[in-house]
Amino acid sequence: MSDSVHVPTPLQVEDDDADGLAPSRDSAPRGGSQLARLGVLAALVSRLAGRLIGVLFVLVLARTSSDATVAGYGYLLGTSTLILTISDLGVAAISGREVANGRLPGPAALASAIPVQGLTIAAACAVMAVLVLVAKPQGVDTPSLLLTLLFMACNGMVNLWAEVLRGTGRVVAEATLQTIGPFLLVGAGMVVAINGGRTADLLAVVAGKEFLILVASVLLLRPRRVPGLIHMRELISSSFTLSIASTAVVLMWRQGTIYTGARSSAAVVAAYIVATRFQDAGATLSSTIGFGLLPGAAAAKQSAEEEFRALVQGYFRKCLGVGVLAGAIGVTFAHPITVLAFGERWSSAVPAVRLVAAAAPPIMVMYVMWTSLLVNRQERWLLKCAVVAALLSVGATLVGSAAGSDLVWAAAGTTLGVYVLALGLYWRYRSLVRYAGRHARGRLPR
Repeated sequence: MSDSVHVPTPLQVEDDDADGLAPSRDSAPRGGSQLARLGVLAALVSRLAGRLIGVLFVLVLARTSSDATVAGYGYLLGTSTLILTISDLGVAAISGREVANGRLPGPAALASAIPVQGLTIAAACAVMAVLVLVAKPQGVDTPSLLLTLLFMACNGMVNLWAEVLRGTGRVVAEATLQTIGPFLLVGAGMVVAINGGRTADLLAVVAGKEFLILVASVLLLRPRRVPGLIHMRELISSSFTLSIASTAVVLMWRQGTIYTGARSSAAVVAAYIVATRFQDAGATLSSTIGFGLLPGAAAAKQSAEEEFRALVQGYFRKCLGVGVLAGAIGVTFAHPITVLAFGERWSSAVPAVRLVAAAAPPIMVMYVMWTSLLVNRQERWLLKCAVVAALLSVGATLVGSAAGSDLVWAAAGTTLGVYVLALGLYWRYRSLVRYAGRHARGRLPR
């Protein structure tokens, strides 16, 4: 395979100074390494703190609310979040990248992305409404559904603003908003739950919290259209490719849960969910690092190839070291770790835990490579790798389960998919990093 990697032309189609609004006015700072460190730290603190606070709220809700309220709240929030994730076209990530590498100013990126993001949100809301009206889940009424749709609309736009804010270098401001949100939810949500609030009351808190974050985001960065600065068709094309790739990765992660849920007993499904809690923890940590790395990596790529190479290689080595250590501990001590965390009754999950632990090294480096390829506009390669990994993951689970344990083969299928995806990403990542090194030393022309 050739060391050189073709990088498509940027989405920008006119002079940077069109209408007096140059990308450099609102682009990320040139210190890519510093921005990356700050971005990763801010992402880890805000996202992980948000998850912990969310778990605390669920514990309070489970102790104070009726079964119908807990079921309705969990169903609506969980289903709406899943639909938003699957329907996301990746417009936010592409827009954040274009801002961070200086190709677009933040206000113009927002103005260009809002119509596309709005259409995807509208489609997601329509799917959610039809699903609820057809399924008619317990504890869900019309006010609850309408508040859920409001939450989806605000959340989709908040995600867009978050990516662009981080692209402009305002990673601390964005992380602050993401940290304040869960505290608002828990504070108001506890009051509602303790006073006997129903599903609609709780969702009013959730939607209100998301609306306030959106308002604050708009005050920090307002959209401003610059005619002719970007081809909408190219933005949609890049975003759509990234969307399919991300959906394939979601399928790879969740195929075991889907398969065991449709075919196996409740005991097997529960054991599989217990085993994959460790996998989800690793994937969350890895994806958060990749998420935080994006603006710094894009800024480094734009300013200096050698800085970009050193930056991503540094994070790759650190994540690989963590993954190898975690994998070795997990495989060796799977039984005591599982029993200590979940209890002796879940010892049946130990074989699956060992398989999950064996995937720790590729899981930890996967999103550093994904971010590096995204910065280099390699959406098509991401799509190829993700689709192949998802297909092999599903295939391994189906074929293996026909002759063996559903629990073990569901975990084995996911682990196989993780390794296939990581190896595919590494193939192109290696070429990109090598190209960046030769480029920086003047061996290749700019």
